[in-house]
Amino acid sequence: MEYVDKLIEAGRPELAQSLKQAWKNAVIFCEKEELKNKEIPVGASKIGGFPDLPPEIAYPEMSGFKRTWLRGHMKGEVEVVPESAMQLMAQINLYELADSGADVEQILPKSGMFYFFYGHYGCDVFAEDNSPEPYDKIEVDTPEKAQIDKVIYWDGDMTSLRRTKPEKPYCYGIMPCLEVETAIAFDYEDNYDIESLDDYEEILEILEIDKHDLLPVSDKLLGIPWTVNPPDMSDDEINLLQMGDDEGSVVSDFWAISKKDLADMNFSAARFWEDVD
Repeated sequence: MEYVDKLIEAGRPELAQSLKQAWKNAVIFCEKEELKNKEIPVGASKIGGFPDLPPEIAYPEMSGFKRTWLRGHMKGEVEVVPESAMQLMAQINLYELADSGADVEQILPKSGMFYFFYGHYGCDVFAEDNSPEPYDKIEVDTPEKAQIDKVIYWDGDMTSLRRTKPEKPYCYGIMPCLEVETAIAFDYEDNYDIESLDDYEEILEILEIDKHDLLPVSDKLLGIPWTVNPPDMSDDEINLLQMGDDEGSVVSDFWAISKKDLADMNFSAARFWEDVD
């Protein structure tokens, strides 16, 4: 907490205490240099590529659907999308995370694997549209697969993991941020919810920094979400994962989980949302 220490050194312990209360630790992703341009071992933490799944977990898939446009310049057009495979956003080896010491607050499990999957790029097609005049009508082929994301926590025999290719194509093609499979390591980073503080402008002035220095943009577990349009997270929720991509517009994908679901290890209850600038 170097900024907290600097405020104390500046003779402002009350501001230091205020900033300390706005602190959360984030686990940031760093490219694993020793595996750069090399084959990534089965079970290693990574972004993109094919997941390393145990035999009992089927590759996640998303329902096909028919979209009929009801208004706008596409009124009357019909789009038919077949059932598709979700894409692996991130695979987290929790043994590696625990060994790194980056989860300073020891919030996440210390064994097993996390898998984060996403099925659509920039389009939540299965969300209910309760507006008086919806833009489109969605007819779902398989209701039990009517979801665009999936979070899996698994804790079992690591030797049973196998690199698993999807049986169906991705919907609309691969996301730009996942075109290259990247092995990752973990580091920790101080995040501060600076704008929640009444005196944050004075804090920034004393420290001679910008607010983004207190909440850097990075792919991360935990910490405080950063995005152009801040998510509506409750005090009971934890930022489970944030990942971003910049391809002309900034796209940020998030999963949040309640503290109760985290305590119960119910990671399938994680809530997904996406922000597009």
